[in-house]
Amino acid sequence: MATPKPAPSPKASKKIPAATPVPTPAEISRTALPPATASTTGDPRYLQLKEQALKTSQVANLLKKMNSQPEGGDAYKAAATEYTTALFSKMRQLDPSYEEQLNRKEGAYKRRIEAGKSIVE
Repeated sequence: MATPKPAPSPKASKKIPAATPVPTPAEISRTALPPATASTTGDPRYLQLKEQALKTSQVANLLKKMNSQPEGGDAYKAAATEYTTALFSKMRQLDPSYEEQLNRKEGAYKRRIEAGKSIVE
């Protein structure tokens, strides 16, 4: 006498989805989000102060100087530090009540510079 075959379980009949392809480094760099900065988080007061500070010739000239240096080098670090100091100093003059937040942001910018990373402007 033949024994009946067991019915297939519902789990065994489900198809396994195809593996998701791993993106290449070039694809990652095109789709990666930029570092979280005030411009990406939408801090309107910071953006307003920065816009006003960038209208001054001193800050604008330091930004041009920083952008003319190759990123990661000592000249870039020096120019970026000088620009950051001038930018945040001017922003503090424009709104002294915002000083605590500006101090935190300036510290974050300077840590990025020291680590050899660019600051996106």
